[in-house]
Formats: sequence, C-alpha cells, structure tokens
Amino acid sequence: LIRPSRVVGKMLSFKKEDIESNIQIGYLDASKLLGNNKGYRYTFKSNKAMMEIANKHMSMLTKKGIKKALKSIDMLFKNVKWKLEKNSLNVFLLNLERVLEIYNIDYKKEYGIEQISRILFNAASIYIENKNDANDKEKLALNLLLWKQDINETKSEYSLLDEVLMNSIFD
Repeated sequence: LIRPSRVVGKMLSFKKEDIESNIQIGYLDASKLLGNNKGYRYTFKSNKAMMEIANKHMSMLTKKGIKKALKSIDMLFKNVKWKLEKNSLNVFLLNLERVLEIYNIDYKKEYGIEQISRILFNAASIYIENKNDANDKEKLALNLLLWKQDINETKSEYSLLDEVLMNSIFD
C-alpha cells in the first residue's frame, strides 16, 4: 500500500500543477515502498555514506544520555502517521527532514546525502533575521551550530536534535 507522504489535495482536481505534483509525489513514495529510496516526507537515495552518518547520528544522540535520547526520538516520531521502525536510519532521516522543512527545501526531488549536505550547508551558513518567520529562532540556532558558536540564547526543545544533526553531518 502506497501512502502519500504529503497531502495530495482533492482527488478530482483537474488543475495541471496539482496533477503533476501528485504524480511526482506518487513516484517518489512508490520508490520508497519498493526499497529503492529512504525517507518519510522527503526522498533520499540509500547508500553506505547515509548509513554511516545515521549510525554516527545515533551514537552522538545516545552519548547525550539515554533519557534525553529517548525523549528526542519520541519527539521525532510523534507526528509519524504510519508504522515506522525506530532505528538509527529513520531517527536520522526524520531529524534531517525536520530541518529541511524549516528551510522549505523542495520535497518533490530525490536527494543523495552528499547533495542534501551541501543544500543544508548553504541554507544554514547564512542567517538573515526575519521576526515574521516562525522558524527564525531555529534558523539562528542552526547557523550558530554550523559555525560552532554558543546557542544558549536560542535554546529550544529541539536544540539537542539540532546539535546532533549538524555535528553528525558536518564534523
């Protein structure tokens, strides 16, 4: 059963852009179901480098303490709408997807881990304050983490996940 990773809109919409979007989302969701790709709301090419980063991510997370790690993992899985195994790869990908959504990265594409690392670096490396952006504080924290600066003023419930993600990808 292919489950859409996004809201696909009205079933009988005849708008060309809706149809094209639904076809693209359906193709990406099918590729994940068939095991060619990984991800929940985004689509990632599965390879050895991704698994290595996922394992590093989980190792860094558990070194912060089991209670903190379990709380963080539960936060990542709280909005997952279908059964998804709680393993190092899915924890990493859900955390990565959470940050990609903060930056409004296109979810209708298939990404390799190297490509998404470059995209994330480019997005996080430059911070421009925007108080009207609901994610402004989170973007500032990610920028500070990327440049190895103190994030005390920007602490949030996701600070631990932000720190682990940025360090697992960019260290």
